[in-house]
Amino acid sequence: MEKKVRIRHGAQSDAEQIILHTKTVLKENPFVMGTALEEFSVSVEEERTWINTHAEKGLLLVAEVEGQIIGLLNFKRSSHKKFSHNGALA
Repeated sequence: MEKKVRIRHGAQSDAEQIILHTKTVLKENPFVMGTALEEFSVSVEEERTWINTHAEKGLLLVAEVEGQIIGLLNFKRSSHKKFSHNGALA
């Protein structure tokens, strides 16, 4: 049976799962993010702040299967007024 992927806006309540997902990605793909697993140490409160920033100034989407986050996409507009029509996907 095929499992359905659900895409939705990220929420502060996702902080712990996003941290776990990031650690999984770093463990499986150590060269993807430019940060080693050993260097990655983010508290749940710091992650909630990061999520809140994207909710206010950008976009944070999470992909989940059966309630488990399996991926995320974040978009943040440039903070420079001249380039405010541009942004970055990560």
